[in-house]
Amino acid sequence: MASMDVESLFTNVPVDDTIEIICKQVYHTDGKKLAITEETLRILLRTCTKEAAFYGPDGKMYVQSDGVAMGFPLGVLFANFYMGVVEEKVFAENPDKKPAVYARYIDDIFINANTEEEVLHLIDNFKKNSCFNYTQELEEESKLPFFDVMVHRSSSSFSTVINAFVKRALTHSSSWNAAHADFKRNSQLLSNNGYPQQDIDEVIRRRMDNYIRENPPKQQTSYITLYYKNTMSSAYKEDEKAIKIIHNNVSPVNTDTKLQVIIYYKTRKTASLIMKNSCLPPTHSLQEVNVVYRHSCTVGDCSHLNSRYIGFTSTTLSKTIRAHLQDGAIRRHYMNEHGLILKRHHMESSTTILAKENDLRRLKMTEAVHIHSEKPTINIQQQPESSLPSQPQPNGAATGRSLAAPNTTRSAL
Repeated sequence: MASMDVESLFTNVPVDDTIEIICKQVYHTDGKKLAITEETLRILLRTCTKEAAFYGPDGKMYVQSDGVAMGFPLGVLFANFYMGVVEEKVFAENPDKKPAVYARYIDDIFINANTEEEVLHLIDNFKKNSCFNYTQELEEESKLPFFDVMVHRSSSSFSTVINAFVKRALTHSSSWNAAHADFKRNSQLLSNNGYPQQDIDEVIRRRMDNYIRENPPKQQTSYITLYYKNTMSSAYKEDEKAIKIIHNNVSPVNTDTKLQVIIYYKTRKTASLIMKNSCLPPTHSLQEVNVVYRHSCTVGDCSHLNSRYIGFTSTTLSKTIRAHLQDGAIRRHYMNEHGLILKRHHMESSTTILAKENDLRRLKMTEAVHIHSEKPTINIQQQPESSLPSQPQPNGAATGRSLAAPNTTRSAL
């Protein structure tokens, strides 16, 4: 085995000779003729090659008098036409010297000759019938690199060609069905090009055995997927840790099945945009959540005093008012100061929202800032005395501050 390479094929192609070769092939053979005249084709080919101007590195304009540039659209066409004529001349003069295997791709040639002398004689004939120089590389230990493939020669065939097709099918197919279809297509292709079917089947079988041995099939695992919708915040990691309790305490009945928890987040920014663009009527203040609110007592002299209560709630304001009606600082204020039972209309008419914060930590801080600046008396009168839990309290003294709305609302200390 040997390989031949044409040195600088594109830049050394004789343009005038190749144009005549193309015109002769198109207009003086039995093939289909073009709709233009031979002279018109000759002028067009010459205009696109020898008269095509380009700018040089110095900024001046040049034309290439002979040869074609690398990457030129007509470069491959000219090279193949010229090399085809050279091959016809060489093998016509020495038909008995034609190698058993001769394959060319543009300027790279693969041949299978019996001796090194036959290879050198073939190169001399190519040089005599063309204007090119050629380099050659002979096999070593029955191996020859060609087009980034190592070709191995055996007594009956070139196994590497088959191996390359089979390996590509195994490594580049996304499924076994695709690999099987590739095997069938490549097997037919190789068989059409003279490779023995027995050799093709043997290489496929051996390659398949090696591949399965090195890549054992993975056991299929079925999953039960649980989705959890969460709102992105600075405490998202704590939320994810809390969700892990499912993994630790829940397991599928089927031991071959695994539990998969997927958390997906919705940012507050996106939610706000959706709310702004919503065509629905605005939310009533009593249905607002995560708010800091203020209740002002307007009964009797309290209307002229700072008789206020400030708190926050993470539920709807309506639920918080319901909790105040049952117990808390506001209810006791109405009972002790005015002898009235707190009614819902008292709360709804005199309660306003001061701020809204979706982050619970910021919500608590906002409530504390408003209490500090406004000093509402209903909050202050419930302020507990500073004492240790074990310290005895005087009779009638408050041991703590009752929550205005159990579980949902509280006053900042």
